[in-house]
Amino acid sequence: MPTYSSNPLPYRLVTDGLAFPEGPLELPGGDLAVVEIRTGVVTRITPDGKKSLIGKTGGGPNGAALGPDGAIYITQNGGFSWHERVMNGETVMFPGEQPDDYIGGQIQRVTLDGEVTTVYRECEGRPLRGPNDIVFDAEGNFYFTDLGKSRARDRDRTGIFYASPDGKMIKEIVFPMESPNGIGLSPDGKELYVAESPTSRVWAFPLSGPGQVSGRRYVATVLGEKPAAPAMLDSMCVDGDGNIIVAALIHGGVTLVSPDGERLERLQAIEQRLRALEEERRQALQLYARQVTNAQEDERTRIARDLHDGPVQLLAGLVRAADLIEKERAADAATFGAAIERLRTMSEEALTELRRVTRDLRPMTLHR
Repeated sequence: MPTYSSNPLPYRLVTDGLAFPEGPLELPGGDLAVVEIRTGVVTRITPDGKKSLIGKTGGGPNGAALGPDGAIYITQNGGFSWHERVMNGETVMFPGEQPDDYIGGQIQRVTLDGEVTTVYRECEGRPLRGPNDIVFDAEGNFYFTDLGKSRARDRDRTGIFYASPDGKMIKEIVFPMESPNGIGLSPDGKELYVAESPTSRVWAFPLSGPGQVSGRRYVATVLGEKPAAPAMLDSMCVDGDGNIIVAALIHGGVTLVSPDGERLERLQAIEQRLRALEEERRQALQLYARQVTNAQEDERTRIARDLHDGPVQLLAGLVRAADLIEKERAADAATFGAAIERLRTMSEEALTELRRVTRDLRPMTLHR
């Protein structure tokens, strides 16, 4: 059985206000480039957070990689329909099914001065459906996944492709897969890693040569958080030690997976974990207050005792989280200090709410 662990991940906000960003990559000189899927653009971001337009691709630019010619190669998914959702009081936009203005799956080339051209639209007579992620190899060619598109009654079956940046060679090397998403190469270039979104599985494909798959190996399944079991895997990269680092849509963090699949370490940004704890606390206390208020008078004492452990355990979890963050204190002491202080404030607020919703239960004494 694999070993699981979870650790907070310090981070720094560089910029915000992006329209569903993906495909981050470092440009020569230290700037970043990201695609903005919802608005169909490629954006440059300087280290101090200033944004500028590189190029307009249209559709839904998804993954990005710097090619040997210095241009950015884009996996163009063709576009999504977009829907508003409210999460933690904030309205956010989520991608949905294939839109009416779908432009078709493509591989695009974007120069740093903004010229956009299409390199591929099809492979062996079959149209690309929703290319998603991309990685170049030592030969100067690239592998990419095609997630496909979903519609009201059906969705595409897709695979993995290998192609040259000059538009002269493209071939499908793995078929079928279940909505393949993130893709990466081992440091020695001998294994290709792919993450499937709906199954949350990571696969390895040994390579006997450039673009030549010689087998298939299951690596790991990344678990999500309750009540959703799958993590819904997204983009990935591979670090210098060969570990696979894959993002997840459900729990909002990244998971480090060892090449043999025996070690999985979940890394979550502190702010994301704080928001999750705060939402859990709010829901638990609302449920607690509602059940106590709606109960008959002669049942209040029993219900209060039954429910008492839930909020107390939640508070204990907040304290444990604060202790963990303090133990894991790293270089950015200010970030960790702020996180600890916020956890303590949340605990005090929770205690205040507990006193409020239990004031009608006196003279009963709650105790552990």
